Amino acid sequence: MSLKPFSACVVPERTASVARAAFPNGSLCIRIFDELGTIFQDQDFADLYSQHGQPGQPPFRLALVTVLQFIEGLSDRGAADAVRWRIDWKYLLCLEGIGQFCILRAVNRFTDTENPPVSTSITI
Repeated sequence: MSLKPFSACVVPERTASVARAAFPNGSLCIRIFDELGTIFQDQDFADLYSQHGQPGQPPFRLALVTVLQFIEGLSDRGAADAVRWRIDWKYLLCLEGIGQFCILRAVNRFTDTENPPVSTSITI
């Protein structure tokens, strides 16, 4: 796996607006990013990566997920789920917010998957 340096981390606009609406008083992840930025830089991990091979995930994200996993006492699966579902984690990791696919999946988890509701095509 090789390192493809990730340029400056910018929270996508849609992620920021949804996170601010969901957490009007902020959350740990939002406060960390707003006060400290990304904390880690990809260059901090450059010596750990090969010069050749397929690029992996930006190491700053992997490091942040590991820190958050420890803080919240999550299993590996729990941390992976938090990256997928929690908008405050997406904010800190500079990932695009939830979209139509995530909402469809969330709705289908709580409904009869053979007869999904008609209104599942909402996009945030």
